[in-house]
Amino acid sequence: MALVGALIVMSGLAILAFIISQLHRLISLFTIKKAPAAATGRLEVPEKFPDDIHAVAGLYEPLVKQLSSTFHLEALYALTAENKFPHPHLTIRSFREAGILIPQGDGIFTWKTTT
Repeated sequence: MALVGALIVMSGLAILAFIISQLHRLISLFTIKKAPAAATGRLEVPEKFPDDIHAVAGLYEPLVKQLSSTFHLEALYALTAENKFPHPHLTIRSFREAGILIPQGDGIFTWKTTT
């Protein structure tokens, strides 16, 4: 009886060790695979942004078109982070100073198109 009990415990531990070692494969069956960047609508960001704020605004135009006509800055920040745009705080401040990003009150903004 003692031998059978020891064999049951050892086989249970071996099965448990095998399940744990293969757990990553089981989890990968249930996870949703992310689409490549081109399929998710991510924009190509140039390595060096232009010095002219209006040229930079042209790069931001596709992001702003994804938003409604009036939007919160958090939505624009989220899109810039998603598309890995550099220095969004400084750029958005420059947009406000140049009159491209127009405050409407209560944290809502509109975009003055550059084209």
